Amino acid sequence: MQTDIVPVEIQTKAAEIEAATKEYENYAIATPEKYQIAALDLKAVKSKAKELTVMRQSLTKPLDESKSRLMDFFRRPLEILEKTEAVIKHAMANWQIDQENKRKIEQARLNEIARKEEAKKRAEKDRQETEWRAKEEAARKEAERLAAQGQAEEAAKAQAGADRAAAKAQERAEQAATVSIPAPIVAPKVGKVAGIVMREIWKFRIVNVNLIPREFMLPDEKKLGELARLNKNEAKVSGVEFYSENVIAAGTM
Repeated sequence: MQTDIVPVEIQTKAAEIEAATKEYENYAIATPEKYQIAALDLKAVKSKAKELTVMRQSLTKPLDESKSRLMDFFRRPLEILEKTEAVIKHAMANWQIDQENKRKIEQARLNEIARKEEAKKRAEKDRQETEWRAKEEAARKEAERLAAQGQAEEAAKAQAGADRAAAKAQERAEQAATVSIPAPIVAPKVGKVAGIVMREIWKFRIVNVNLIPREFMLPDEKKLGELARLNKNEAKVSGVEFYSENVIAAGTM
């Protein structure tokens, strides 16, 4: 510990006090006489503490006053800078939010265009499937008619045409199921700036204190202490026990 800023006489006084109080490390009272002596010892200790406090204040008070004046000098410009910082941050955050909202709107527009185009292509494939299903049905009926008339060769050709139409219809159904038109991705327009980061910070505001669960509530210890001092053993609060303690108070010599 550096002592070069403490006058020698105060250092000597502190050393004397430290040496003199070593005999009190195992202090005990066994007799009424010793109790009376203890009262004198207590007053002497408090007197020494007061004396040393005065010495300390003689050194620290000028420093405290100088620090106070310096703090007063720097307080206003620092407050101005702090407010200016908040204004700039607020403007930057609002701009980023505005740009992100615009990006989302543009992305939603492109997504809708892609969705409509995808639905259009899927509907076209469905229409083609329906046409091929109709051709398949017509060809099968023609094959059945020809077979009933005994025209086996022509019936086979018609049946082959029905099978081809069925294959085309199935192909269009599979194509319709896999139609996918992804929308272009709109990249954020907010460029990165060294040392600047946009963070999402969650906070809270109380809207109804009566609905807050108990585990998030803290007892008002200051109010409970005031109630104990004013009402003593008559103080009553559910879940709280009020009690007294005896302490020794002593003046200085």
